[in-house]
Amino acid sequence: MADKPTAPWFAAKWSEEDGGNVGTCADYPSLSHLAPTPEKALAGIRRLVAAMESADRESAGRITLAHGSPRQANGLGAMMGHRVGLGGL
Repeated sequence: MADKPTAPWFAAKWSEEDGGNVGTCADYPSLSHLAPTPEKALAGIRRLVAAMESADRESAGRITLAHGSPRQANGLGAMMGHRVGLGGL
């Protein structure tokens, strides 16, 4: 039986260094969104991930995630955790 795709995991936490709340996504560890409130940080990172996934679908027709979830594309690049086909993002 094939694994079902998992939803991205999002979090927001206060950053003293940045002086704001930082939204992050476990599926995209290199992305973050800084905002004045946790709610805005989460909304911002969700929009950013949605834009990345949309661009990836349009250019390559697949999504590659860093942690190897079932949503990850096949092939060597996917095993290495590289994003494929993000173009100018």
